[in-house]
Amino acid sequence: ILEIFFNSKRFSLTFKYCLPIVFSIVISVLFFYNPFAALKSGSVLIYSPFALVHSLIEEPDLVYLKDLVLQRYYLLSVNPLSPRLLAIELFSALLFIFINLGSRFFGLIYFFYKLIKRQITRFDIYIAISILIGTLLAILFIQKGIWWNTVQFFYYVIFLANFFAAQLIYKLLKQGNKILSLLGMVLILLALPINLDILKGTIIAPKAYVNRSELEALAFLKKQPAGVIFSSFHFADKKNTGVFDGKTWKEYFDFRGEKGWFNLKAEGGESCKEMKLRTASFLYDLEKKYKNKIILIVTHEAPARILIATAKGLNDVESEKQLKKGITTFRNAQIVDLYFTPIPHNEDYELDLHKPYIDEVPLVCKCGGKLTRTKEVMDVWLDSGTMPFSQDHYPFENRKWIEGKGYPADFICEAIDQTRGWFYTLHAVGVLMGRGKAYKNVICLGHLLDAKGKKMSKSLGNIVDPWIMIEKYGVDTLRLWMYCVNQPGESKNFDEKTVVLLHQQVFGLLFNVLTFYELYRDKELEKISQIKSKNILDQWILARLNELIKLSTENIENYKLLEPTRAIRDFIGDLSTWYLRRSRERIKEGDKEAKQTLYFVLKTFTKIMAPFAPFTAEDIWLKLKNDPAKDGASNNAESVHLEKWPKTQKSIFEIFTKKEVKILENMEVVRKVVTLGLEARQKAGIKVRQPLASLKLKVESRKLSSEYLDLIKDELNVKEIITDNSIANEVELDVKITEELKAECDCRELSRAVQDMRKKLGLTPSDIISLVLKTDDAGKKLVQKFENDMKKTVLASGIEFKDNDGEEVKIDNLVFRVKIDKIRG
Repeated sequence: ILEIFFNSKRFSLTFKYCLPIVFSIVISVLFFYNPFAALKSGSVLIYSPFALVHSLIEEPDLVYLKDLVLQRYYLLSVNPLSPRLLAIELFSALLFIFINLGSRFFGLIYFFYKLIKRQITRFDIYIAISILIGTLLAILFIQKGIWWNTVQFFYYVIFLANFFAAQLIYKLLKQGNKILSLLGMVLILLALPINLDILKGTIIAPKAYVNRSELEALAFLKKQPAGVIFSSFHFADKKNTGVFDGKTWKEYFDFRGEKGWFNLKAEGGESCKEMKLRTASFLYDLEKKYKNKIILIVTHEAPARILIATAKGLNDVESEKQLKKGITTFRNAQIVDLYFTPIPHNEDYELDLHKPYIDEVPLVCKCGGKLTRTKEVMDVWLDSGTMPFSQDHYPFENRKWIEGKGYPADFICEAIDQTRGWFYTLHAVGVLMGRGKAYKNVICLGHLLDAKGKKMSKSLGNIVDPWIMIEKYGVDTLRLWMYCVNQPGESKNFDEKTVVLLHQQVFGLLFNVLTFYELYRDKELEKISQIKSKNILDQWILARLNELIKLSTENIENYKLLEPTRAIRDFIGDLSTWYLRRSRERIKEGDKEAKQTLYFVLKTFTKIMAPFAPFTAEDIWLKLKNDPAKDGASNNAESVHLEKWPKTQKSIFEIFTKKEVKILENMEVVRKVVTLGLEARQKAGIKVRQPLASLKLKVESRKLSSEYLDLIKDELNVKEIITDNSIANEVELDVKITEELKAECDCRELSRAVQDMRKKLGLTPSDIISLVLKTDDAGKKLVQKFENDMKKTVLASGIEFKDNDGEEVKIDNLVFRVKIDKIRG
C-alpha cells in the first residue's frame, strides 16, 4: 500500500486498496476479541519493559542464567537506575533477539550492510520498520490477561526477518564463488531444522516435554515405597498477591517494600503470615492423618519455603528471611527432604517451650515409654543452687574435682536481689551436701536509678537507653563509671553529666597523651624492659606507676573495684596535667629518657587498665606494640589481655632508702607550692606569662633540692626562689614588674600569637617557618633582645624585618605585622 502511495502520489487510489485490509481487521477484532470489555478494563497492552525477555533467562528449561538473574533482582531492589542493571537488561534483550531469530539474525546484519552501502530499497525500509515495531512491542509491553501472548508480536519479526535472510542467501549463491555459495548452503541448512520442526508441529500433535530434572525426580520416586501425594495443598484459588494478580512482579515488590512485609496484605489477597498459618495447619493435619507414611508434596517455591519455616518453628522475622533467600534456591522438579517432627508451638506455629504448648508434645523415654511433664514445680532457685554439683554430675562423677579444688568457687557476682535467691540457695545446698559455703568472695551489685535516685520506669519516662549512651561515650566509659562512681553494692544514680566528666578526665586526657607521644615517637628507643632516668619528673611518674600497680594489685586480689578505678583516674590526671605538661619541651627536643619513660608508662598502664576498660586498653596496646622480631623487649604479646600482670620495679637500694616515697612526698610539696603561687598571682591580677623577680617560700618540714625548685620556678614563671620561714603565708610573690620583666612578657605574648598563626595554617610541631615582621624601632629592639628564645619557641629559621601583607598583632603599645611561611617539614 505504501508503495502504491509513493508511486501514484494519489491518496484516493491508496485508500481504495486500504479498504479491504481495514475491513478484514475490523471483522477479525469483532470475531476474535471483545473490544467493549477491553475498553472497560483499560489498555490491551501493559508497559512492562523486558518482562518477556526475563522469561528466557529465568526459566530452567530455557537459557537460564542463574547468576545474572540473582544479580538483576539484587540491583532492582537496591538501585533501579543502576547502569549495571541497564546493561543486564540490554544484554538479555540482545540474547532474546539472537536466540529467537536464529540464522535470520544474519539477515538483519545484511540489512545494515545494505544500509551502509546505500543499496537499500523502499521495500527494505518498510520491512525494517515493521521489525522494529514488533521487537519494541515484544520487549517493552505485555498483553493483558495471558501476558505470554505478547510473544506473537515477535513471531511477525521472525517471519519478516526471513526476507533479509533470503536476500543474503540469494546474494551469496549468485556470486558464483564456491566459498560464498557454501556459506549460503550452510545458512539454509541451519534454518531448515527449525522450519521442519515448526511444520511437523503443525501437522502432528506435539508430545509432552519432560526435562532432565523431571526425569531424575521420577526415577527417585519409583524407588520409594507407596505413599501419599498432595498437590496444590496451598489452595490455588487463594490469590496471595490480590489486586496485583496479572501485574508484573516489580509492581508487587515496589508495593511490598524491603522489610517488614511478612504481615503486609494486598487488597483482595493475603499476607505471607496468613499463607504460613494455612500451610502450617496443613502440615500438622498431614502428620496426624498419615503418620509414618511417605508423603510427596508437589508445590512451588514460596509455599515450599514456608513449609521449611513451619517445620523449624520460625517466627515472623525468621520466616521473612526464609522467604528472601533467593528465587533460584530450588530447581524445577527438585526433590527436597522435609524432616518434620511436631514441636511445641503457639497459635502462630512458632516454637514455644512454655506451658501449655510443651505439654502437647510427649517425649520418648529410652525404655520405650512416654514422658510427660510433672505439673508440680519446685522452687526454681533450688535448681540454681545445685549448679556447682549438677554441672559436674556430682556425686556420680568428678568426685575428686568437687571434693578438691573444684569447690567452693573463688568468686561470684550478681545483683543485690540475689541475696535471697542465688546467693542463699548456693550456700544452703552446699551445707546440705556437706560441702560448706559455695564461694569465697562475692561482689554484690546495686540497682541503677535515674539522676534523682528514682527507679527507672516507662510510665515515669525516666528510662535511659543503654545503646544510645554506648554510642555516645563507648562501653568502656560506662563500665568505668559504674566501677568508680561508688561501691559496687550501692545503688547508682545515672546522671549523664557525671559520665561526660569521667569521659573527659580519663579517656579524653589519656588519648591526648597517646596522640602527643605518637607525634614525636621514635621506635628505636622502645627496645626497653626497664627504665632508669636521672630526671626527677621521670623518677616521679615511675614512682606513681609503681604506687598504682601496688594499690591495684592489692585491691583486685581482695575483689575491691572502687579503689583501683579511682586510682586509675587520678593517675591519668597526673600523667597528663603534670608529667607531660612539664616534660613536653624535653620530648619535643628528642630527650631519650623522656620518650622512653613515657612509652614505658603508657604500655605498663594499659595492662593495669585492661580489666576495667578492655577495649581502650587493647586499642592503645596495639598502637604501642612493636614487631617482636625487631623489638628486643619481651612485652609484645599479641593482645594486652595475654600479657602478665605488671609488677613494681624497685631495686634493693630503693627498698631500703625509700627513695620513691621521698620523691612522691617532695613532688606533693612542689605541687602544693605551685597551687598556692598560682592563687597568689590570681589575687594580684598578674597572668602567668608575666615573669616575676622572686618567690619567697616557707619550708619548715624539709629543704627541697634544686631540681624541685626549678620545677616551681618554671611553673610559676619566677626568676628566683628564696627560702624564708619568717613570712606569714606559705608563699609570697614579689609582684613588682620591672621594664626588663615587662619586655620579656611582651616577647612571650608575641611568640604565643605566632604559635596561634601556625595552628591556623595547620602546621605540625616539626615544621620550620620563616618569620617576617614589620614594626617600629621599639618593637624591633624587643625582638632582637629575645631573638634566640623566640626562634626556638616558634621553630623559625630566622627573623626578618620588612614590609609584608601578614596579620596585625598588638601587644600593649607595640604593633607588629606578622607573616609566616613554611620552608620545610
